[in-house]
Amino acid sequence: MKTKERANVDKVIQANFGKKSYVEIGKMTGLNPEAVRSRARRMGLTQGKQKLSVEKQVEVDILETKSSRKLKETSQKYSYIIKRNEELEKLVDVLNAPREYQQGKIVTVKSGEQSEATAVALLSDWHIEEMVKSSTILYNNNYNLEIAKQRAEECFVGIVKLLKKEQLHQKIDSLVLALLGDFITGNIHQEEAPNLQLGVAQAVCFAEDLLIKGIQYILDNTNVNITCPCVVGNHSRITPKVYVSTEKDNSVETIIYYHLKKHFEGNKRFELIMPDGQERLVEIYGLNFLFCHGHAGFRYSGGVGGLYVPLRRAIMTRYNKQQIDTICMGHWHTYIQDSLFIVNGSMIGYSNFANFIKVAPEDPTQTFFLVDKRFRRRTVTVPICFKA
Repeated sequence: MKTKERANVDKVIQANFGKKSYVEIGKMTGLNPEAVRSRARRMGLTQGKQKLSVEKQVEVDILETKSSRKLKETSQKYSYIIKRNEELEKLVDVLNAPREYQQGKIVTVKSGEQSEATAVALLSDWHIEEMVKSSTILYNNNYNLEIAKQRAEECFVGIVKLLKKEQLHQKIDSLVLALLGDFITGNIHQEEAPNLQLGVAQAVCFAEDLLIKGIQYILDNTNVNITCPCVVGNHSRITPKVYVSTEKDNSVETIIYYHLKKHFEGNKRFELIMPDGQERLVEIYGLNFLFCHGHAGFRYSGGVGGLYVPLRRAIMTRYNKQQIDTICMGHWHTYIQDSLFIVNGSMIGYSNFANFIKVAPEDPTQTFFLVDKRFRRRTVTVPICFKA
């Protein structure tokens, strides 16, 4: 406000102070009632209260109440718009964020020359002992011990089929079979207890048996060497809260992995890497693949863009200064693939708990992809799907 305009406003306030209400003076000056009160106080006009008649005071109170209500309504109206605008700005920032791509060379493959690749399969979120009835979630998915066994078998058969199909076109001698946790549901959510068909110990044995049979099936039906990096999930812990530094020591999945390691100890084509923390790094052709369950360091509570936007932002922030080429995780029961990361789906599919927290329905899937040696990048990436 210019000096001349300010002087005129002060004159109006001084001439009408004590005669008219702050609301009325505000209308005359273009100021809100609180601004009039503040300017009057600075002018020394606040000694004592304004003396108004009862009728006038009632009128003032009504006008100030209406003004307050209107201000509140306006604030509520635009706060949502401001929030949505902020979310959209974040989305634009993420999508426009610079990426340092490794410049690949264009290579011409000679006739008869076979390329080489390593296969990777992601297994996670089986929740083996949990029961789901389609009638309780209004979605076409059922899950019980028999269906869990059937899907596990289909998963390993699918991995073998994909391996043999891709081996027709390229040399594939190695499979990275990443075990990313939550093979059981456990006891961390009491609201899930009525849907559990087995206790924790029985669920561990059941999951372990399916994994042993599945790994043996791959060894018997292919010629690949299997490297098995392992991390634990959040559902397998035996403590009420997460103890970050000792999470693997308080997880029954560590027992599953230990038994797998002992079972295949004499097989030279199988190597299991026990969990040593919440993440496990594996190098493939000079590329760094980070495997984790996905529950630590990532948060999502709804919003514009779904899970993809906050996940990508968190990954870019957290691993910006580390030489990580691809991050592979589970936990979210949602299949997503991006140049930065892959989120594995779940074996259980859409469940009662997922329905309770109102996440979008997702069919049961696991993930298979190839890493090409010549091009040093991910090539084929496909979900292994199961009938819901």
